[in-house]
Amino acid sequence: MRIASHMTAVAALTFSAWLPVARGETLDEALSRAGKLEEEARFADVVRVLEPFAANADGELAFRLAQAHLFAVVNGVDVKDAAGLDTKEARDWLDRAIELGNPMAYQLLYMVYQRGFGVPVDIDKAVQYLRHGVERNDPGAKLNLAVLAYEGIPPVEQDTNLAAQYFVELARGERPNMVAVYYLGVIMFKGEAGMPRDEKGGLEMIETAATQGVIDAERDMGKANEYGWAGREPELPASLQWYEKAASKGDGFSLWRIGLVYARGEYGSVDSQRAVEHFRQAAENGSRNGMTSLGVMYATGAGVGQDFGEARRWYERAAENGDAQAMNNLAVMYARGEGVEVDLVRAYGLAIRAHHAGNNEAATLIGLIEPNMTEVQLEDARQQSAAAKPRAP
Repeated sequence: MRIASHMTAVAALTFSAWLPVARGETLDEALSRAGKLEEEARFADVVRVLEPFAANADGELAFRLAQAHLFAVVNGVDVKDAAGLDTKEARDWLDRAIELGNPMAYQLLYMVYQRGFGVPVDIDKAVQYLRHGVERNDPGAKLNLAVLAYEGIPPVEQDTNLAAQYFVELARGERPNMVAVYYLGVIMFKGEAGMPRDEKGGLEMIETAATQGVIDAERDMGKANEYGWAGREPELPASLQWYEKAASKGDGFSLWRIGLVYARGEYGSVDSQRAVEHFRQAAENGSRNGMTSLGVMYATGAGVGQDFGEARRWYERAAENGDAQAMNNLAVMYARGEGVEVDLVRAYGLAIRAHHAGNNEAATLIGLIEPNMTEVQLEDARQQSAAAKPRAP
């Protein structure tokens, strides 16, 4: 998974020739030129354009320099390499922007510590920066805190009412924030935070956000057209158009769902290789479904050489993230000895976990395994399954 900036969907840093300072260029002209370069994700060039004015930096210029330094370093870098990045200059400029009264710097500091860009990951410190931004009425900080509060992502406790308050403010302002519009639409659709349930009105807001490129909204419009939300007629072609939009930006669910189209032949003949490609991309973008489906392809040899070791590896990753189907599939592997030695204790324990996680196939599997186990093995399996704590999705 690669890191993209919040400003663009560009997946890699664009390198370009050195840009000289325009002769006689004013700060306003430089800022305007920098804005066009930002749109092209040419952040190293943004630094070159703005640095000649650094000695007289105000809050806006300090922030723009901080942002350019940060994105020039992180754009296109793999997440696992984030800690090794040199973001000191960006962080120094963020501190300077705060000193000069620009609260937008707090949300970038949140991102730095939340993702570990050149620093140890520190979620508490990241959220503290976010709260400082909210206290200073920064819209970006309010949006990020609202999302954390709505989802209940630690260390922020779930608070749908607080989240809705910020979403309403940001969605109904002079320049509506489309992410806030999306979340407000979800809240209306579900009837949360004291709002009356309004599926049609909520879906209209979600669609508005989707047309403006909000990834989650694009994915939800795919679901809305596939499953017929708010009275719509289910229509797979229309849903796939939305899934394709979200998938092009790395949405794991959408990549997985398109993979299913190829695996099932929903648009004609089965194309197992393309299914594998989409499942792999989905898995690499954190989709539990993608991990499990990729495991199935390896286990069955569909679209890829049969490899029980790879199948087990992907099932284990999905199971660690709480996927019930992956737990059940792993149980089958250990019960049958597919790529591993037969281990009924582990198979039974996994089947119990899968059953508790809501997998309907697990009860049958438990019934097939149990008669072949001793009481000692059964007790051991129950203890193992009770001790296992899969990570939250």
